[in-house]
Parts: sequence; C-alpha cells; structure tokens
Amino acid sequence: MNQPKLPLLLDTLNHQDYAVIADFFSPEQVACWRDDARSALQQGLFAEARVGAGNSLQREASIRRDEILWLDPAEANAAQKSYLDFLEQLRLALNAQFMLGLFAVECHYAHYQIGSFYKKHLDRHLHSRERVVSVISYLNDNWSEDDGGELRLYLKDGDTLDVKPQPGTLVCFFSEALPHEVLPVNRERISLTAWLRIRSSEAIG
Repeated sequence: MNQPKLPLLLDTLNHQDYAVIADFFSPEQVACWRDDARSALQQGLFAEARVGAGNSLQREASIRRDEILWLDPAEANAAQKSYLDFLEQLRLALNAQFMLGLFAVECHYAHYQIGSFYKKHLDRHLHSRERVVSVISYLNDNWSEDDGGELRLYLKDGDTLDVKPQPGTLVCFFSEALPHEVLPVNRERISLTAWLRIRSSEAIG
C-alpha cells in the first residue's frame, strides 16, 4: 500500500512526539474499513473494552466505555489485511528512521456509542514498555463540532491538543510520551487503533 503522506508523518515525528495528518488515507480506504467494522458490529463480534493487562484485565465503565474487535493476522479478511499491511510498512519505516527495534503490531477496531468515552491514560501498561508507538486512524463520516469525541493529547509543554476524528485523519505518537483521552461522543465513532511494539525481552519493567 503506497501512502504518499508517509514521509510527512516521519518528518513530523522527527521534530515532535506526535503527528496529526489529515487525509492520510483516501475516502475509498476509509469507506472499506468503516464498512468492515460495521459488518462486524452487526455480527456481534465486538466485545466491551477492558483496562489493565494479563490476569488483571477488567471492565471499568468509569474509565472507558468503548467496544473493540482485535484484528488477527491469521484470520484477517481483505480489508483488515490491507490495514495490517500498512502498519507493517510503517513499522519498517519507523525502524529505518529512528532505529526503534519495533518487532510486532497489535491492532483493533474501536467503536464508541453515544455517551462513550475513555478517560486520560497512557498506552503503556504498568511495568511494561513494550508499546512504543501508538497509531490511530479515523473511519467516521464527516465530523462536526457538536459530535464531540475528540482525542485530547496532553502535550509536554502543558498544553492540550484536541483532534477531531475526521475521516482519513491519522494520529501517531510515542506511547510513553503523551497521556490522552477520548472525550464523550455524541454520535457513533469508529477508528482503528494500533501499537507498534518491541520484544518483551527488551522491555523495561
């Protein structure tokens, strides 16, 4: 998959901890993934998202209220495989640019119903540094101010940046650097969320 804005993404990350690239994906790509997510929703394949890791995973509605569907490369359909192929391209490009030693990818669809949210958090689990880069791609129809659901990034300088989940927008940031949250949504919100990881043996507890 050729993504013409990939060099812009890499250049932006070279100067700061995050990149927000509008229209990173074409309307056709966005529609393909959105249709796939909605088909999976209709089939009841999504599950309530949980917090924590390993044996400590639990549903905590006061922290997050989205539902997710993990993408399994071994069982991925054509739409899902095309996004996983992009993530592999991104993994290789980030390794070449920053020598991060990224080894693996994990990815899921995220679906927020009206009133859902995800409180401020870091993408790295407690006692783990395996997640190095976070990647979010928005699959919604056109988004308005009244729809809510912005991604709020807490920047190192103390400011915040609210990102509208507009179709085709890609957000990429270093997982350890930026706490973030999803503000309450006023309409259905769909995205693809992924993390590029180092080997567990290389992670620092």
